[in-house]
Amino acid sequence: MEEDAGKKGRRFTVDTNHMAEVRTSLASSRTYLAAERTFAAWIRTGFNISGVGVTVGTALKDTQSRWISWTIAVALISVGIFSFIYGWYQYKSVYTYIMTHYTGKNLSAQSFSFNYHAMTIITVILVLASLMGFFLMFY
Repeated sequence: MEEDAGKKGRRFTVDTNHMAEVRTSLASSRTYLAAERTFAAWIRTGFNISGVGVTVGTALKDTQSRWISWTIAVALISVGIFSFIYGWYQYKSVYTYIMTHYTGKNLSAQSFSFNYHAMTIITVILVLASLMGFFLMFY
């Protein structure tokens, strides 16, 4: 009877260090995915603002005071580009924090570097596309 009680006690023992490592790993994954969603929101916002800038600039380019359309277009496209760059900077900050604080602590290997490089390339392409849209707007 005492042997059965000893077996039951051993069955329900939990390695708390391992559980803590798993929870930390999952928390870093959630934080990283939240940073990706936030980056996507900044990109959507910047894309919309830049698009409105190009649209307003194109629609008003034949008006009497062309400088008004140019000013509005420059302001909106600049805010859109700032949004792209700021979103990438925030994403980079979270990526750097996770990579410096959570790697090497016996956590499961998580490779986020591909996503980081992809986000960087997307940001550069969007900035260049916004600038190209701005310059093509006046032709």
